[in-house]
Amino acid sequence: YKQFGYFQDEDPNELIIDFLYYHRETLDAETVGAYFERNYLKMDEYLQLFDFQGDPLDVALRKFVSVCSLPGEARQIDRIMEKFAAKYITDYQKNDVNDDLSCDEVYIT
Repeated sequence: YKQFGYFQDEDPNELIIDFLYYHRETLDAETVGAYFERNYLKMDEYLQLFDFQGDPLDVALRKFVSVCSLPGEARQIDRIMEKFAAKYITDYQKNDVNDDLSCDEVYIT
């Protein structure tokens, strides 16, 4: 596809991540989740597009899970939740630098 000018110099995986994020309201959450089951390493890029700043943990988690369903395997869920917790903490600390909420506390919750 690159030779026909569809991707030019952009990484096709980056285009897919952007497409999944910017069309998240219309795409089926299970389809998005299935993509990340096969492309787990791309989950970080996808999560970076979310803004959880100012969101309570339950709202942020609901915002994420409503557009990307979790896989059925416990190990995969565990890895995705670790990535979610890291992203949530990064956004949370921008909002309240005095709070000592840790990534582990988000992950356990």
